Amino acid sequence: MKNRVLLIFSILIINFLYSEDFDGLTFVDNTFKPILQKSISFNNGELEYKIDNDGEIDKWTEPYRIDRSSGLTYILIGKNSKKWLCLFSDSYIIMYDSDSKPFFLGNNIEKNYLSDSLSFGEKYFRSTSYLSEETKKGKIEYSSTNLGINSLPSPWVEGVPGNGIGEKIYIDVKKTEDYSEKYIVLSNGYVSYSRSDLFRKNNRIKKIRLQDIESGNYRDINIKDTSDFCIIPLYDIIRSDGVIIEILDVYPGTQYNDTCINFIGIGKIEIDRYKG
Repeated sequence: MKNRVLLIFSILIINFLYSEDFDGLTFVDNTFKPILQKSISFNNGELEYKIDNDGEIDKWTEPYRIDRSSGLTYILIGKNSKKWLCLFSDSYIIMYDSDSKPFFLGNNIEKNYLSDSLSFGEKYFRSTSYLSEETKKGKIEYSSTNLGINSLPSPWVEGVPGNGIGEKIYIDVKKTEDYSEKYIVLSNGYVSYSRSDLFRKNNRIKKIRLQDIESGNYRDINIKDTSDFCIIPLYDIIRSDGVIIEILDVYPGTQYNDTCINFIGIGKIEIDRYKG
């Protein structure tokens, strides 16, 4: 068991870091495999986008640069600066070209021991509170179901007076077979393609406590002030079917005192695939 824990730890520890360099990485979107496969590669300052539609190949290559000035990660492509909003780690990437569903959900081809895709689902989550507000377009509820939705903008927002410290999110994470281990992939803050200012205007989580519901085992985790992915392994925490995330500290917003989480995905390591 100790060797297994060390193996999983060595696989995942790098994912607590936020890469500043896309160069040399290739991500593949297998959502509609085998009929349709998409890939994005970053090499020497150029981005290659390739679509394999049942054997018919379409691809283009353009120079790119990264803009993180708003706190979000945008990829600016070519002379006309086509703009994609990117949620990123060296394991996964999700791309948006508007406030809607993502057009690309990819995993790093060199890390084939990870889930081919992340699981998203409204049924996984419940929370101790959420924000509900009246707008000109009607009532908007930023409930815990938003945590399982990867379209933009649809954050969970806590709903208590103050900054939300002490609020909790309950995640239903079923125990899995011996060959796999679960982890969660968290995107922080209020994330909108067209309203990047809302990321810094609202609070973001800074420190959380991840606790097993049954055993009470817990670990405190510092979260970077970015919407890019934080991958958090559960191997040393989970002993039951669920975990709790408690907010311990926040990055204060410049205008609003509401704490937001963009979404949480669930993935797993395939130990047999890792060992080859």
